[in-house]
Amino acid sequence: MIPARGLALDANILIRAALNSKQSHKKRRETMTTKDHLARHDSQIARLEQVMTALAEAQVKTDREMAKLARAMAALAESQAKTEATTRALSRQWQAYLNTLPKN
Repeated sequence: MIPARGLALDANILIRAALNSKQSHKKRRETMTTKDHLARHDSQIARLEQVMTALAEAQVKTDREMAKLARAMAALAESQAKTEATTRALSRQWQAYLNTLPKN
C-alpha cells in the first residue's frame, strides 16, 4: 500500500497538473469544439476522482493511525499508573527499612 504521505503528494501532483493544463489550454479552449470540451471535462472529472480517492484513502489510513496512537497512549497511561504505585510502595518500604536502622 502507498503511504498516506505518498497519496497526498499524488493528489497534489494531480491538482497541479489540472491547474497547469487549464492555464496552458486557455487559448485552445476558444477554438475547441463541443465534443472536445466534453472530452476535456470528462478527463478533468476523472483526474478529480483520482484525487478524491487518494485523499479518502489517506484519511482512512490517518484515522487508523490515530486509533492506534490512542490505544498506545492508553496503555502507556496504565503502565505509568502501575509504575507510580510501585514507586510509592518501594518508597514506603525503603522508609520503613531506614526507620529500623540505629540513629547515631
